[in-house]
Amino acid sequence: MHIGTEAQPIRATVLDSSFNPPTRAHLSLALLATPDISESTLLLLSVRNADKQLKPGDAPYLERLEMMSHFADDLARAQMEANWYPTPKWALVDPSSFKHQPLSRNLWPVVLTAAISEPTFVGKSTVLHEILPRSWPSLGRDSDHQDGKQVHPQFQFTFLMGWDTITRFFDPKFYPSPEAMSESLETFFYVERSSIICSRRPKASFRKPQDIDAMCSDERAEEDAFLKSNMVKPYVDSGVIKVLDIGNEENLISSTRIRESLKEKVDGYNLEWTSLTTPAVARYIQKQRAYSVPWDLCLDGNP
Repeated sequence: MHIGTEAQPIRATVLDSSFNPPTRAHLSLALLATPDISESTLLLLSVRNADKQLKPGDAPYLERLEMMSHFADDLARAQMEANWYPTPKWALVDPSSFKHQPLSRNLWPVVLTAAISEPTFVGKSTVLHEILPRSWPSLGRDSDHQDGKQVHPQFQFTFLMGWDTITRFFDPKFYPSPEAMSESLETFFYVERSSIICSRRPKASFRKPQDIDAMCSDERAEEDAFLKSNMVKPYVDSGVIKVLDIGNEENLISSTRIRESLKEKVDGYNLEWTSLTTPAVARYIQKQRAYSVPWDLCLDGNP
């Protein structure tokens, strides 16, 4: 595969997850990719995971894609509210209307959704480089035409990962041999020019907030040892791997926690889960009775 070098590539962030369901932690992770890093965001549903299998009670893939679509709207709005993109005049005149009115397409951030069956991140990077330029022609710039013919744009991907995911990324058991692993990593980072932004995240998402600081001694030491290991350190030193914080509160949120909260009932209902996901996803879960929860209470209090 040839990665073009003639024109500046389109920089795209890839948030790959099971989205079962999307969470506020996903939102915070996506917001780590600021405009100087990424021009667009691709939410990628993994339907074949190298280390996970579909379990009873999981949302069907089609349902997850629908939740991702609603999540994409919330993410785009969060990017707009963070002043990543030009704000329309009517939003400045009447800020209260900003959360309720659609924006014109040319102002709205580019957030797309897709599904992929490739189980490894190295494989996903290669597949996206082969397919996305021809599947995403609308992102081509005016300069992406030569002699009246469209030139498919090239991409530079930044993959967003949680801590557990990046440790699997460098786990030799997911590669045929040490030689194959070394070759795959070189292709990922230096041939395809993909990079990684990883969030620091406690392994147990059900920790109490006061326990977060206690993780610093053990898990931060484990983190430092991993980043300084012979396999990982060269990529950290070259700047293609960055580790950032998404916040203590978000560190406690996971899709598992939301699914567990959906099963619990307090005085008939437990709405804790609504604070763990984004508003549009929460409305979808309630309206569609996702995860087989017999909801008859609307989130806005209306029947």
